[in-house]
Amino acid sequence: MQDIKIAAFAVVVLTGTLFTFSCSDSKQTHDGMTLESYSYDGIACLNLDSAYADSDPVYLRATGRGVMPVSIGDADITFLRDSLQVIAGVDLTHEDKVLLRRTQEYSPVEVVDTLAVTADSFEENELSVVLITPRVIVWRSFSAGYTAGAAHGRYGTTYLNYSIDDNKILDISDLILPGASKELEDLVRAQLKNNRELLVPLDQIYVPTNFEITIDGLNFVYGIYEIAPYAAGEIVVNLDYYALADLLRPEILEMLTGRDEKGDASRPKPATTPL
Repeated sequence: MQDIKIAAFAVVVLTGTLFTFSCSDSKQTHDGMTLESYSYDGIACLNLDSAYADSDPVYLRATGRGVMPVSIGDADITFLRDSLQVIAGVDLTHEDKVLLRRTQEYSPVEVVDTLAVTADSFEENELSVVLITPRVIVWRSFSAGYTAGAAHGRYGTTYLNYSIDDNKILDISDLILPGASKELEDLVRAQLKNNRELLVPLDQIYVPTNFEITIDGLNFVYGIYEIAPYAAGEIVVNLDYYALADLLRPEILEMLTGRDEKGDASRPKPATTPL
């Protein structure tokens, strides 16, 4: 069953200044869970204290859309929603409004006539659900942008892995056995040893905090510039559950793979279509 609401316009606010952005939202209910969608589209002017601001105004086109949880059973998901809003760069705490969060690089401060200016800079974000099972939900936030005058654009992917059973955002320490961090680090380094683009010595490579739970294993994501040059893009290390079997907590392995200790299927196959 689907309950759909449409809002023709929403007010987008940054530190007290009003932005008028077109916005629509809808709600979808899935077996004890309700999700809502949002979107925004508008043009703003960079603040004068921005590193890219000049004597002439620099206009920014800001667009985005996403899927946010409204309820998951009877759990208090306040922290989950707050965390998702942070990685998506939005604030949805005001009814019928999408508020954009100020960032270190971008500080839009005034709305302009969208028909009278050309926006040479842009900022966009998409927050989507990329995995949903009876026990785990994974969100992906993809951001991209470019500011006129910069050498190149920028982009980044951030994942948030959520345990329905525990109403908790999962860190890698929640998944692996105590004392297994060194073995996990060795597995990651082994995957990277033949990468000739690395700027960091192999023995200094660490396990990133940004990772994605998938139906096949765990993906560890290094952002641009983190361990390699911009041209290398984001670097992803894929480790399947077979390689991780001795490192994961038994209950976590069952939760992620849907199989019990005997290898018998105990959960339905997860849905992987992005929402």
